[in-house]
Amino acid sequence: MSIEKVLYALMGALFARTGAMTPQAVRGGLALAHQRAVLDYCQAHLGDKIGLEDLARLCGLSRYQFLRRFALSVGLTPHAWLTRLRLEH
Repeated sequence: MSIEKVLYALMGALFARTGAMTPQAVRGGLALAHQRAVLDYCQAHLGDKIGLEDLARLCGLSRYQFLRRFALSVGLTPHAWLTRLRLEH
């Protein structure tokens, strides 16, 4: 289990315990399974060129649909999010 997963599990348990934060479903956003698939794919291919078409294909969406839903779910464009992910890594 990676350190990120352990930290997310710990934070989730703390938030659930205190009730300080309740996850909200974003209407029109990506499904959680698609968000996980995108994250896993990007982490596995951080050094490669990752195109919007590649990510949209993972979710079975057009480029435009994916871009819109991703931005609604994450609050960033896929490019900005991927840049941040690479910098954090």
